[in-house]
Amino acid sequence: MKQTTETKENLFTKQEAANHLTVCVRTIENLMAARQLAYIRIGRAVRIERSEIERFKKTFTVQAAD
Repeated sequence: MKQTTETKENLFTKQEAANHLTVCVRTIENLMAARQLAYIRIGRAVRIERSEIERFKKTFTVQAAD
């Protein structure tokens, strides 16, 4: 089965998600276990959508004071 470029760019492995957030893979696994980061499981494969990573980042964004 051939993956499209669009699908590949929108689905991250745990390692890719960790690199994107500049954290270790264990942190990603902890967030998944705590259900703070949604993920897709297909058999043994785990993927995290780009939109979920962006949503997660926004929950920790501290707004600047005026």
